[in-house]
Amino acid sequence: MSERRVNTEVVCPVVSGRFDFVVDTGLTAGEAALKIAGEVRKALKTDVILNDEGLLLYASGSRLPLDPEERLEKYGVTNGSILMLIQEQKNDTQN
Repeated sequence: MSERRVNTEVVCPVVSGRFDFVVDTGLTAGEAALKIAGEVRKALKTDVILNDEGLLLYASGSRLPLDPEERLEKYGVTNGSILMLIQEQKNDTQN
């Protein structure tokens, strides 16, 4: 795994916040999303991000989520990149 740490900004709409993170581009998008969510929970002392299910990262300007199995370096994440952390909502309605 490549280890290249870069400074990124992460937008987290569920808490209406923007955070600066140093991430390793050798992490998968899924690993990075889990790490970022954990840090946001800890920093804000909140459980708004209830669990780790459905967490997705989007690259700035992208309309598609980053594949959780692919490494951030594949998506060209570099210093100054802006990522967005989204938690997909599950529809638990039954007919």
